[in-house]
Amino acid sequence: MPAPPSQPGLPAPLAELVQASDRFWIPAELTPENKEVLKYFITGSEKLEQYKDRFTILGKATRSGSLYALFHSGSDPKEFPVLVMGDEGGALVLAANVLQLMRFWTLGPVYPYVSSMDQSRFQLIQEPAVGRDIKPYCQWLQQHFGLLPLAGIEQAGKEIIAPAQARHQAAINAIFAA
Repeated sequence: MPAPPSQPGLPAPLAELVQASDRFWIPAELTPENKEVLKYFITGSEKLEQYKDRFTILGKATRSGSLYALFHSGSDPKEFPVLVMGDEGGALVLAANVLQLMRFWTLGPVYPYVSSMDQSRFQLIQEPAVGRDIKPYCQWLQQHFGLLPLAGIEQAGKEIIAPAQARHQAAINAIFAA
C-alpha cells in the first residue's frame, strides 16, 4: 500500500504515522477529505460556518463511509479529541487524542459504526483479519510512542472510548444536534 499524502497541520504523532504507513497495515484509510462533507453532519448554514474550521477530516473510519475527524478544542493539536462521523448521521467521540486513536487501531480490523447521536447505538464491529497483520504496526507504535496494544474491545471501551466521551461528547452533541 503506498503511503498516503501528508496532510499539513496534522498532530506530530499522526504525521509520523502517515510517513511510516507504507511499512505496515492499519485499520483506517488516512486520506484527506474536503471539509465540505461537514454540511452533511452539521445542520444549519450558520452553525456550519461557525464550526467548519474547527475540524480536520482525517479519512475513512469504515468501508461504508464513516469518517475520522479531529475537533480543534484547544491549542495543542496532539490533544484534540477524535470523533467518528457516521455515514448514516451522528458524531461520537472515539478517543481523547491522536495517541489514543493510534492505540485503538492496535485492535486490528475493528471498525466504529455510528448511526445517530445516541451513544447506546454506537458499535464496534470486529471483522476477520484475513491477509492483514497488525503486529508490525503495534511494534512500531510501541517503539515510537511507548504504547502497548489493546487486549480487546472491552479494554478499548474502558480505557479509551468511555473516558473520551465523558470528557468531550457534550461539546460535540451541541455542535451536531439538529
